[in-house]
Amino acid sequence: MPPTPQQVQVAAATQLARWSEPELWFSSSSSAITAAGGVTQIPVPGPINLVRPIESLTILASFRVTVAVGAYAAVAPEAPQNFIQTIQLQGQHRNFGAQTPVRMSGATAYALGRAFQLETGGGEYLISKNGGALTRAAQPGRPFVSAFDGTVATHDMIVAYHVPTGPSLSPSPLNQKQDVNFLLQPLDWGNTLQLLLTVGDASAFGDPTGATVTFQGFGGAGNPNFQVFANYALLGDFQNSMQRSGLVVRNEQQLPSQTALTTNVLMLQLAHQITSSVIVKTGRIQTTGLTANVDTLASLSDVQMEQTQLVVDNKPLRNNSSNMMLKSYHERMFNTIVPEGYLPFTFVEGGTSLLAYRGDRLPGGSQFNLNSNIITASANQRQRVVQEYILGGPFPA
Repeated sequence: MPPTPQQVQVAAATQLARWSEPELWFSSSSSAITAAGGVTQIPVPGPINLVRPIESLTILASFRVTVAVGAYAAVAPEAPQNFIQTIQLQGQHRNFGAQTPVRMSGATAYALGRAFQLETGGGEYLISKNGGALTRAAQPGRPFVSAFDGTVATHDMIVAYHVPTGPSLSPSPLNQKQDVNFLLQPLDWGNTLQLLLTVGDASAFGDPTGATVTFQGFGGAGNPNFQVFANYALLGDFQNSMQRSGLVVRNEQQLPSQTALTTNVLMLQLAHQITSSVIVKTGRIQTTGLTANVDTLASLSDVQMEQTQLVVDNKPLRNNSSNMMLKSYHERMFNTIVPEGYLPFTFVEGGTSLLAYRGDRLPGGSQFNLNSNIITASANQRQRVVQEYILGGPFPA
């Protein structure tokens, strides 16, 4: 029998909810990664060591990109974040069966935290050109501009991607307590949780036409290095024994291309789940110099769509008449700057995951949809969606 909300509160209040410093779980310097070889899967040993509950994972990539002969014809805004093409976490949960808590591009994972917390939520990267000083790149904003310029030079970079297990909440000292409900628990996952990483080639950074590009390890020695750190939680005596273990799922989906101007078009049917946020990403796909199976956006855009709505049975959950005003509202609620090309919808701006929309309670046959007006049209436009939803956790059944 699931615990009552009061029992959940008592259990959470008695736990320390203290995180340990990140501990290195995995490191690989793969010689298989080449500048012209398409995508490469990093050989990650599995499964993840759940010696203690995990609050988040941090992925650290360090490498050198040498550009010779000529500069990049164009640099992607999300270079070098897009070097990691996919981050996928999957396993067998004792209550929810086979699940994929995370399946996103590295670029989206990097920017997602920035959309909800000003400095501490997302990733960061450092860059050095021709052996100069290692400089922290500016956080993505509007416009979204890369610190990697693609010129003839050696470019040393360190990129950190933060992958949380809890829902995306506004900055608050209470978040740590709330995240206890969504830890990756040993009893839930056992020996099944696997991490899959895929990286791209030179075209993941933009259009390398006219350039000769090589990859090396940071500083020019060896090969690009990828490390995964587990950020463990230290709990009190309850060890979550009275809690329903919650699971936050973030899977990035590419939508069918919208090639014509249209009004109130169905973009995606959303899952009938407890939804904390929905994030829409819009841009233009790279069309030249792109290697097969590498996914790169040549630009990001805030003006492809307008009056984008979350709709249940043709009734908007909130009446959005201006996407730009929606972004402005979200920035005020979360004290952040939402990067260009990202449009967040949230139900938890009140600071607690308990405000999430109870999509799991919709009656059978109801439609939970993402609709929008398409105000610019091109065959090269792309729209992607991450529905952040919750299974279990501190919610009454």
